[in-house]
Amino acid sequence: MIQLLPKSPDFITLQHFEDLEFINCNAESLTYFFDPPQSWANLADCGDYPCTGPKNTIFSFKNIKWTGLTGPNALTDFSVIPNIPGYTDQFPDCNAMTSINGHQCTNNDLGILVWESLDPDSIDRSIQPVYINYNEDETKQNKLNSYMDHNCDSFYNSQ
Repeated sequence: MIQLLPKSPDFITLQHFEDLEFINCNAESLTYFFDPPQSWANLADCGDYPCTGPKNTIFSFKNIKWTGLTGPNALTDFSVIPNIPGYTDQFPDCNAMTSINGHQCTNNDLGILVWESLDPDSIDRSIQPVYINYNEDETKQNKLNSYMDHNCDSFYNSQ
């Protein structure tokens, strides 16, 4: 029902959906969080591993109405996030949904972390990967990559 663009390697803003009515829709088919394609892992685009935009996404739903065919996950207020093995499965009040390659969450503590380099050479260079640990546990982490270089100047950021 809701799809990420297959060519969206970069930051995807928090998506808010309010006061929607799903009619004869199965909540198990709400979306699908695809894994970043390995083809993005090249010197001209994202560096040594794929850009991670599709794995750092939140869809927030408030005051949702389900009528007709719905499924067991047809909630009124919830969020869905992508599955990051060993990381998102640690989040409280989040249940894995293999049909969406993600989790359905009922907690209100989810957000998207965005930061900007204030270094003088931030226009020329970027820093990646950045590892985010869950509760300081290095075995439970999310690896974040920088945005894709959409111009043809190799691994240095476009000017």
